Amino acid sequence: AGGGTGAGAPPPPPPPSAAEVERAATALRRASLDELYEVPLLAAPPPRPPRPETFSMLETVKGRKLNVLQGLVLHREVLSSLEQQQLLAFVRRMADHGDEGALVNRTYSAPRRWMRGKGRITVQLGCCYNYAADRQGNPPGILPNEKVAGLPLLLEQVVDRMARRGIFNAATRPDSCIINFYQEGDCIPPHIDHHDFTRPFVTLSLVSEQSILFGPNIKILAEGEFEAPFSLPLPVGSVLVLDGAGADICKHCVPGVSEDRISITFRRIDQRRARMTPFKGPWGEQGGGRR
Repeated sequence: AGGGTGAGAPPPPPPPSAAEVERAATALRRASLDELYEVPLLAAPPPRPPRPETFSMLETVKGRKLNVLQGLVLHREVLSSLEQQQLLAFVRRMADHGDEGALVNRTYSAPRRWMRGKGRITVQLGCCYNYAADRQGNPPGILPNEKVAGLPLLLEQVVDRMARRGIFNAATRPDSCIINFYQEGDCIPPHIDHHDFTRPFVTLSLVSEQSILFGPNIKILAEGEFEAPFSLPLPVGSVLVLDGAGADICKHCVPGVSEDRISITFRRIDQRRARMTPFKGPWGEQGGGRR
């Protein structure tokens, strides 16, 4: 017997039209926070995504020649333009709720616009990550007891899409994310992602194509200006996987962007280092705190 859907199985529903997606996006712009968490992804997948791309760059690290880009994989066209339209309306509405003070605790962080290049808005979902030592003496890393909102249905279904593309499996499926809203000039300085998160982790790029830089050593030339041996443009709708040497030997950074950009970085909490249940729902239910 073949691998068909079987006698009597209903055919899959047709993808939504552009008009249907526009109506859904318009509704999202008025949605309450509780309503946002019930919105499904209007699936209109790209017809034939291209093969993923891998990269190679030999560098001497501790006396050994290594491919320091091993583990970097670029998946183009993970989301279609229609899906991006809905997702953009969704994340922008989340930011609106944050700006209005409706998102719990440190889910939403507003920019300090006087800090040129470091003023991007962020929305953290699933767990709260502390970027630098805070006034309470907490070091950088996940704060298991700091409640934030959880991953909504629509973003879970975006992760489902990535799993179907082979980007994740059950063991590496992310349970948290951070949404970054860049305006012209905003950047991310050179860094290696904290090991409170497992590998791989991924970044989904939206709005505009911007470059990410990689290298074991990256020079800071000026605010938002960096010099690195490898530059990779991130197409709109693409997903970049960071794993292996590309995640742990190479640093990466985003120079000051030339126009607005939104990225969503999905990561999995490493239970060996930050034992916690990821927060759920708009109010951070069902979790948080040490087991």
